[in-house]
Amino acid sequence: MKKKILMGMLILICLLGFNICAIANDENTQPIQSRKQKLDNVDFGPYLENLQNSIKAKWIPAKSKTSNSVVLLFSLNKKGKVISSKVLESSGSELIDKAAIKALYKAAPFGKLPSEFKGEKIEIQFTFDYNIVSDKGKI
Repeated sequence: MKKKILMGMLILICLLGFNICAIANDENTQPIQSRKQKLDNVDFGPYLENLQNSIKAKWIPAKSKTSNSVVLLFSLNKKGKVISSKVLESSGSELIDKAAIKALYKAAPFGKLPSEFKGEKIEIQFTFDYNIVSDKGKI
């Protein structure tokens, strides 16, 4: 889960994480509890691990002298195609934000959602973190 890039006396450590929340229908008219129930008994673990690895393999972070984080929110349809995406929390750098979005679209599509999932789409909150660490381990 870590990608190391040597930068002089600095090491860039890239950490990717994700949180998932479901939107079970396109109209978004059902109560939240009803939408959450569509996630019950669905094992997204292997699917999300593959998704994370695919995005990680395509992510080329922009050079920076400071630690940064970008949070994307994107939706996948049942076939695993990205149907929408946006920067939920910017890093403050357009280059860094664009690198995250580029990785998402280069990695897509992600394969069909688990067959047990009965919704039309899911939304995934995905965090791209990378920290500049000195050779002494301090940020």
